[in-house]
Formats: sequence, C-alpha cells, structure tokens
Amino acid sequence: MKKSEKKEKIVCVDCGRELLAEDEGYLWGKCQFCQKPVCFECAHYRGVYKKGLYLDDYVEALRLCKKCHAKEK
Repeated sequence: MKKSEKKEKIVCVDCGRELLAEDEGYLWGKCQFCQKPVCFECAHYRGVYKKGLYLDDYVEALRLCKKCHAKEK
C-alpha cells in the first residue's frame, strides 16, 4: 500500500467514535454548518422555514453537530 492510498481516519466530532468512509449516509453524515463528520446517534436537527419556487413554505431539516446546534445562526 502506497502512502497516497493510506486511508484517513474519520471520527465523530461529538462522541469520538471511529467511522468508515463507505458508511457515509447510512451511519453518519456531515454537519451542514462546519462540514465535520457526525454519527446519526449524536446528530441534532434544526428546522428552517424556506420559500421555494413551486412550494409556498416548507421546512428543511438541517443536520448539525452539538457545537453548531447550540449556536444561533
């Protein structure tokens, strides 16, 4: 195995659990503010009202880590 093929460790930003790259979207995702990996057990969600082109008003759920969920954006 070459140095360029070396896999980077992915760790949940909240609990520190090691995550596998192929499980993204199934067991973990990225925080939509800071783009750091967060497992679905630690993920927090915040609803944001949006106005779309075809839909009048709808709510979009944002996946956030614990640090970004506490911030007022």
